[in-house]
Amino acid sequence: MSSRAFYALPREQQHAFRRAVTAMREGLASDAVRGAFDALDVGHDIIDRRVTIVIWESVEERLALVPPGEREPIAAALLGGCP
Repeated sequence: MSSRAFYALPREQQHAFRRAVTAMREGLASDAVRGAFDALDVGHDIIDRRVTIVIWESVEERLALVPPGEREPIAAALLGGCP
């Protein structure tokens, strides 16, 4: 598995994604973040057992399958820009 795609993200997006994963692990995620992970079918079984970069690989693969009109709010919730 490659971490290249994660580290190609702007640093602010990397930090936002790490915060989203941490919030999910600690049970403190906003509704937007929980909804985004749910929409991508990335549950606690993945979040709790995998490192952030591997979680990003799953998210990236699944996000690519989401229709464009639905993709933006999910990406915003996980990468910053969504309350």
